[in-house]
Amino acid sequence: MPTIPLPIDEEDQSRLADWLEINALLENDGSASFDELESNLKTSKPSNIAEELSIAAYNEIRMRFTYLKESYPFELSGRLVKRKIINNWTYIFCLLISYIGPDTGARALKIWKVNQVTHIFEKICTRAAESYFSDNKCRAEAIQFGAPRSSWPRRIRPFVNALKYMKEHLLEGDVRGTSREMAKDGGLDVLAWRHFPDKMPGKIILLGQCSTSKYNYTDKLSEIESFLNNDYRIEHQRLKCFFLPHSLFSDNSTWGQINRSAGIPFDRCRISYYAADWDGAEIKDIFDKIKLKLVKYRKSL
Repeated sequence: MPTIPLPIDEEDQSRLADWLEINALLENDGSASFDELESNLKTSKPSNIAEELSIAAYNEIRMRFTYLKESYPFELSGRLVKRKIINNWTYIFCLLISYIGPDTGARALKIWKVNQVTHIFEKICTRAAESYFSDNKCRAEAIQFGAPRSSWPRRIRPFVNALKYMKEHLLEGDVRGTSREMAKDGGLDVLAWRHFPDKMPGKIILLGQCSTSKYNYTDKLSEIESFLNNDYRIEHQRLKCFFLPHSLFSDNSTWGQINRSAGIPFDRCRISYYAADWDGAEIKDIFDKIKLKLVKYRKSL
């Protein structure tokens, strides 16, 4: 029997697919059933609607499997979603924060430490951006720019110093004289680029913003433009991207809004495809505790 209740939005096929994956993670036999999903849906919906939603969730799982192939940490077996030996910790982490939430409070079951989710998510997004820009001839470079930059040398953590550090590596653009000294990161979380062998100015530069919320992200959509207007000048060749840990296959509205306002969308599958090699070191040690809390406090979801 599944150990967690259905999501609040029972008609969101992405959330229903997440529900199946979470249950496959938690169940002792490592599987979750579409029949069980349909049975749960029938407690609040007519049979035909429950069946349609179950089919929609199946199609969502199948799209994820088709996209990620062998790096998808689950498999379809008849009417079951089965977990595999975890081979993509990026996907698992994004699934957890998408379903549980990124907060440290009650809704998150007090799983995460302060700023832990943001730090890890920006780290794997930086890895994804670097991989996306790389090819067999040239490896891209990338910086996790989001505050507080705790892994950076202390002297270059302040915002203006970080901008100067950025210029030293980009070899392009310039720190604006109006740069906001008290800003944390100016809205820039991920920076990636690929030099030509001559390292001359004139290359594509990726500037990324990250959000772990599916519903309260709209205020972040314009932050890269604000960063470019106020803090750092890049005249041309700039590529804006927006990273979310949620699956957006079935959410054309969100996908379109991000694509129009914030640049290229990187959802869970895109991030997991390009950052599949993350070893999950930061969550492996607490993964069993997370599963236990999900079972014990299932009503909090």
